[in-house]
Amino acid sequence: PDGNLDKSVKKKRREVIMESLRKSQLVVTRGVHEKIEQDSEFAKGVYTSLRKYYSGDWGDLCDEDKEMNELFERLKLFEQNNFDYEIFTKTIQAGVTKHILDDKLTCYYGNEYFFFMIGYTEEEFGNELNSSVETIVDPDDLKQFRKELDYCIKNNISNFYMNFKVTRKEGYKLFFKTSVSVFKDEQTGEYHFYCVHTDITTSVINEQIASRKMHLLENVCNAMMTAIAILEVDETTMKMRVMYANPSAVKIFGIPEKDYKKE
Repeated sequence: PDGNLDKSVKKKRREVIMESLRKSQLVVTRGVHEKIEQDSEFAKGVYTSLRKYYSGDWGDLCDEDKEMNELFERLKLFEQNNFDYEIFTKTIQAGVTKHILDDKLTCYYGNEYFFFMIGYTEEEFGNELNSSVETIVDPDDLKQFRKELDYCIKNNISNFYMNFKVTRKEGYKLFFKTSVSVFKDEQTGEYHFYCVHTDITTSVINEQIASRKMHLLENVCNAMMTAIAILEVDETTMKMRVMYANPSAVKIFGIPEKDYKKE
């Protein structure tokens, strides 16, 4: 029974039926055969029913058949989307994972690039890490992540971003920026989430280096007897704010550090 299926499915099923009919023959009892020969109205009804059968028109469906057809459509759609999804994830330079919201945040799918990012093969991830990211994600980040998931579920929010510190197989730290999409499986009531991970380790390290350099430069400036200050000018009002001043500049300007960034 497929009266509720879309046209492409009906067409495919009709092709299969027609192909099988070409290789077979219709068998009826002697009584039916004689009735077809003798009763034109009966024969017309039989031929009409067969034409409907060939065309995929199954007439009115019982509730059980409707439920089966709907399930078939959902499975078909899921398989098609999953197929397209996996093809897509193999072509992008980002880690993609699918998880169920359980005690371990079990990962039941990861694309090739994700395993490349963390340094584990898919088999190692399943056997050594038990298909869970708990052992490679920073505990504090993981705790915050669970809070974010709970908040999204309670407030019906489907997407959020978060940065993670991750330990690669070799033992060194990486930084991931992760986009998370949360959804509920209406059939089971379970929550799942999809993640897209990008490696931001280089940019984070560069920011840390720049921050250290700035901190070192500030220490040098603070030790100098020459007055050094950084001023910000508002081009509209032409008013200035002190963004930084070393101790020598503070003495000259008479502006305490707590008043920095004020006019």
